[in-house]
Amino acid sequence: MMEITLFAAEVALYISFSLLIGGLLLLLIAETSKPPMVIPNKLIITASMLTIAAAFLPILPVTRTLARVDTWQQAFMNVLFTFSIGKSFLFITLFGVLLLLIWTIKGAAENKYLVSLSLALVIAMIISYTQSSHTTSLAGWQGQMAHTIHFLAVSLWLGILFIVSWLSKGTENWSAFLRWFTPTAIAALLIVTVSGFFTMSIDLHAYGNTNLGTVQAYEDGLASSYGQGLLWKHLFFLAIIMFAVINGILFRRKREDQTFNPFPWTKAESLFALIAFLWTSYMGRVGIPSQGGTPAADASFLYSVFTDKQESGIVDVTFAFGPMSWLLLLLGTLFLLLALVTAVKKSSVSMTATAGAAMIITFYLGVMTGVQ
Repeated sequence: MMEITLFAAEVALYISFSLLIGGLLLLLIAETSKPPMVIPNKLIITASMLTIAAAFLPILPVTRTLARVDTWQQAFMNVLFTFSIGKSFLFITLFGVLLLLIWTIKGAAENKYLVSLSLALVIAMIISYTQSSHTTSLAGWQGQMAHTIHFLAVSLWLGILFIVSWLSKGTENWSAFLRWFTPTAIAALLIVTVSGFFTMSIDLHAYGNTNLGTVQAYEDGLASSYGQGLLWKHLFFLAIIMFAVINGILFRRKREDQTFNPFPWTKAESLFALIAFLWTSYMGRVGIPSQGGTPAADASFLYSVFTDKQESGIVDVTFAFGPMSWLLLLLGTLFLLLALVTAVKKSSVSMTATAGAAMIITFYLGVMTGVQ
């Protein structure tokens, strides 16, 4: 039960940070450069409180473990002031309470100075959160910087997407919105890709390891639950990019069409993003693979389904793509093309989303049937 609670808390934390970054940034954007929308104060307040609560929950299992030899109070204080996860929570709480105080001020949403200060506090909360991440523990300040940049870029891109998709009241100014959001999303995508590659190399123990490249580390990691989650996350990320291309590029001609409703499409993109958050949270809960490789006893269930069970030792992951693997990868590519074509020709969100989901599944099967 605790694991499910911690999983849900991590998902809530990712979503809350995205809503805070996206909501506050949109409050700073001129009304003529975004669709008409109402960003309620309750959203900012609720997201702030959820962030604090989500940062607190991981402290409990650590405290419970230490309480076996100390009193619960001693264990709790020990975790709070000496463990990175406890210090992270303290700073998140400090900045979160300051943020909540700002949003008790009447008219805070209309005050650009207070909104900017709120945004700075959220960034400080994110920096506090990454202080206790796997990447930071493995690579120090370089790991934290990469993780922070990655987290900020994702929160900015998807946070704006979430807010605009679900809180907009109409399609007015849609063309003006896309004029600045499309290049912003492209820049965020590039930053996410580069920083994500760096953080991945750290988590998979390839960073600074001359004997292990990142691609090989990725292959070896597929035997672990973390590596499986990473693969699924990347495939959903591909689907998000697909929808971004549809919404930002392929639908360019429809920007001035007053009858065109873009929000079902952006909502579909945001739902794929939500599932990517679920996989990210899963990765955070299962932990990174062991530096020496994945022991056979700890191999992921999904990995074991596609390979012969290895009884002992470290799992040796190799690829040998056969006809079935290539056929599945080709089928995945065709599903991708089908999604793009149905978006342009049929304007069917459900067909495009279904083709996108089929693309993810067939690409996954194509990769895993190639594992030996």
